Amino acid sequence: MTEENTFKLEMPNTATTIAKARRTAFQAVRQGRRIPGLLWLPQSQIPSGLPLILVQHGGSGHKDDESTQELVARLTGRGFAVAAIDGPIHGERRHEPLPKALRLQAFLDYWAADPHLEDLVQDWLYVIDNLVTHSEIDASRLAWYGVSMGTAYGLSVVAKCSRIKAAVLGKWSANHANSQHLLTDAPAISCDTLFVQHWDDEIFDRNGTLAVFDAIGTQQKQLHAYTGGHFGRSQVELEMSIAHFSRCLESAPLVKTTLDANH
Repeated sequence: MTEENTFKLEMPNTATTIAKARRTAFQAVRQGRRIPGLLWLPQSQIPSGLPLILVQHGGSGHKDDESTQELVARLTGRGFAVAAIDGPIHGERRHEPLPKALRLQAFLDYWAADPHLEDLVQDWLYVIDNLVTHSEIDASRLAWYGVSMGTAYGLSVVAKCSRIKAAVLGKWSANHANSQHLLTDAPAISCDTLFVQHWDDEIFDRNGTLAVFDAIGTQQKQLHAYTGGHFGRSQVELEMSIAHFSRCLESAPLVKTTLDANH
């Protein structure tokens, strides 16, 4: 028997390593698929109606990896809520832990065989529908952050979710295996989009990555190119992404939150 769809926020965890942020785990079930996720709120005085940034990690990461934590710390410090879920074979979705050095190749092999694209897209849409029911979240001010694997899956989320008003995408090529959906879905994107390209990317070819940017439907799009290979994110790149969200979502002044597990 298939489990019924559920969404449950757990008790907030004040032991998070991110200063000035309060972390709450959530567990969702959609058509029998378990979706482990995290929601962070600014710890200080913040209002109801927070803008929410949806974060999908890269192929070698998980929902609470170092890259995500760095992004969360900067975003919550500026008054944003942040949510992230594990990828299809990542974090709590794995049956057994995998050393970081092996994660990327494991994901690339998974993607090449069958990425199960629509499964993760629908997981995200289900999570979004539930998160926006909470009074702390402003359903009209959502944004997406996901480069590399976060674009391979996330571009389709952005294309299908009209609630998303801004996006940071990039670092994936339409020429990569099982990636033609990017060119099919990109024209439906209507939100303000910042697209990131690492100019000397050793995994995804330049022309195929630029083709994804070119296919994005909105005229409100920017291409930011940075020197270097696929991995890493400079402070300039991070600041430009945060500035993009601030400009598009216009973060509100801070007052107190009331989020708890009883919502």
